[in-house]
Amino acid sequence: MRALVATDLSESADEAIRQAHAYCDGSSALAVCIVLQSHLQSVEPFLARPLHDAASLAHVESAVRDRVVNVTKRARAAFEVFVDQGSAYAEIVRRAEHWRPDLLVVGSHGHTGLKRILLGSVAERVTRYAPCAVLVARPGAHASTVVAATDLSDVSLPALTAGRDEAARRHAALVVVHAVDIEPTYAMAGLPFGGVPLTVSAEVLRDVQAAASTMLTTALKSAKTTAEARVVAGDAAAAIVNEAETRDAELVVVGTHGRTGLARVALGSVAEKVVRAAPCSILVVRLEPRR
Repeated sequence: MRALVATDLSESADEAIRQAHAYCDGSSALAVCIVLQSHLQSVEPFLARPLHDAASLAHVESAVRDRVVNVTKRARAAFEVFVDQGSAYAEIVRRAEHWRPDLLVVGSHGHTGLKRILLGSVAERVTRYAPCAVLVARPGAHASTVVAATDLSDVSLPALTAGRDEAARRHAALVVVHAVDIEPTYAMAGLPFGGVPLTVSAEVLRDVQAAASTMLTTALKSAKTTAEARVVAGDAAAAIVNEAETRDAELVVVGTHGRTGLARVALGSVAEKVVRAAPCSILVVRLEPRR
């Protein structure tokens, strides 16, 4: 395991450092990166000289090492520190592309809840464009529950596997959620402004949910894991967030089919909504497209 964590020397970033450290055992590599911008107010209080000279860069590196040691109790030589300059999210993504971590960890200043989507812009952009799995670290409850989401496609199996592994690592219960989101069809009624929605009957919805439950059981067998399976009706992102809130979960695992890299928009809409609204940490797993 190679974990890269981004910091801006804030309390939110301390939570990211804490969770990245927890992922790394004795054989794992941990690196910490900080990006200096022209108006990086969070770093300036630690400095007594301009940001651009070599002595200041060394001072920033030392400040980062001090922070990591204070948060994790690691030895100062037990991790790497990268001091980069430029746009925060772009440099974090570039550092990840160069250092090639298995996991990129970022903090979030965001409030939770579907009506309060205030995820920090850097964390959101990093999650969109990162070339690897991303953990958006939030302090939260520790009810020993991991919620993993699946759309029941073959390529979503890595998210189930990641959920299984996270539950085992955390000694937590695993709940796997699939949402049946049936859009209403529209019948034209000869009206100038369109048609009227035809609602799905309760019987049809039950049949669809029963079929999805069977498929979910099969998917769990394919992922070689046991979990509580939940098939719910409604919007997928809202259902996942609701499950996490109801369970007081400590982690949500979602997958995205999105392409990565700074030149390509990355996150799928469901994953993006969950990242913004979940009440706890979120692990976003990159799913390989079928070839």
